[in-house]
Amino acid sequence: MGTHLTLQRKVFILQIQFLWEFGPNAVPSTSSEQNPNNIEFLSSGTQNITLTVYLNGCENATTGTVEVSEEIPVEIFATPNGCEPLTVQFQNNIDPINHNFAWDLGNGETASSSTVQSTYFEGYYDVSLVVTNTLNDCEGALFLSDYIEVAPQPISDFSLNSDYYVLGDPIIISNNALHADAYNYQFSSGFTSNEEAPEYIPLQQVILPFGNMQLMKTLTVWILVVYQ
Repeated sequence: MGTHLTLQRKVFILQIQFLWEFGPNAVPSTSSEQNPNNIEFLSSGTQNITLTVYLNGCENATTGTVEVSEEIPVEIFATPNGCEPLTVQFQNNIDPINHNFAWDLGNGETASSSTVQSTYFEGYYDVSLVVTNTLNDCEGALFLSDYIEVAPQPISDFSLNSDYYVLGDPIIISNNALHADAYNYQFSSGFTSNEEAPEYIPLQQVILPFGNMQLMKTLTVWILVVYQ
């Protein structure tokens, strides 16, 4: 009689599982991925990380540490408001030793020094600064929206209702100034006014200046004296 031999093959499937434990200060605090990433630690200092590997009922664990530094607290100091052309000097609170700086000044200019200077014209500008510690690659960043506010130069201009007046008649002033919200009229008689368009009894000379801009226009009118 013949002999029948039956062969059977057993296949062993390796079932490897991973368990990462990053501690209570991490988000997420655990992961089952083989190579997890984007783990965020919510506090600085030494953080313990444990990896446990499971294989067909067996397990093995190992523990390591990472040192988490605090984010660099960046502050920017400047005088961000004024009339065009506005030159702004930027400073920050970080010691330049062992730090790199990346400025974006919002007007197309960038810089890599600790303090920078730039000139702006009418408009609003965002400013940002990224600081990197060259010893541990930790960063800090600050973004300021519409931080720089530049007003246009005021234009001093006015007109009178006539060039000739009879003594005693009021002179009517039309204010044609642009980009202004405060006014200072100075009359040759010594009278002054901060009204937008004052009336005045005959004068010889009128000046409308903007003190801080040193812009002014001067008109001379003639006074006709009528004798009765």
